[in-house]
Amino acid sequence: LPISFILLPEYVETPKLAGYGFGSSVTQAGLFLVPSTLAMLIVGSQTGRLEKLFGSKPPLLAGGVFATASFAMLAFARGQQWEIYVAAALLGSGIGLAFAAMANLIIENVGPEQTGVATGMNTVTRTVGGAFGGAATASIVGGTLAANGYATANGYTAAFALCAGALVVGVVCGLWIPQRRPAETFGPHPTGDPVESAA
Repeated sequence: LPISFILLPEYVETPKLAGYGFGSSVTQAGLFLVPSTLAMLIVGSQTGRLEKLFGSKPPLLAGGVFATASFAMLAFARGQQWEIYVAAALLGSGIGLAFAAMANLIIENVGPEQTGVATGMNTVTRTVGGAFGGAATASIVGGTLAANGYATANGYTAAFALCAGALVVGVVCGLWIPQRRPAETFGPHPTGDPVESAA
């Protein structure tokens, strides 16, 4: 998901003579990401309430759906500035939901003695995935350089579509994640919690 924070500024900073982009300055490019930041702050802060009502799995899947919608929009509808703002807000909402729910969902499904390993693996996997995704999308965009030195619009379309496709796979895989009911989240876990012996 942080891949978008690389692709979006590059896209909006591209001069219009390339056939796309808005010729934005660095500051203006940063403003395009403001909706994403605000959405992460607002939606992410509400994830705890959603988890109490529905558990951690639904917010995670909802976050994946929001992020998928964002990249799908960027792939096929990014000719107007307002479309970039809407896509950024959707992406921020997705990140806020997914990242906040992921850690809790992991902790809910492992024993106390496995919490460190599980959350550590989540961090490592997320870092490796971000590095791989960044390299893949950069290769796609960079492989379409035109004679004017700028990547073609098709390169960005392919990169955004790849991100959307990867998120679809992630959401589908997320359907198989086991979930504990909200009332059981903070109860004794079958793995690792000591069983009280009858007095």
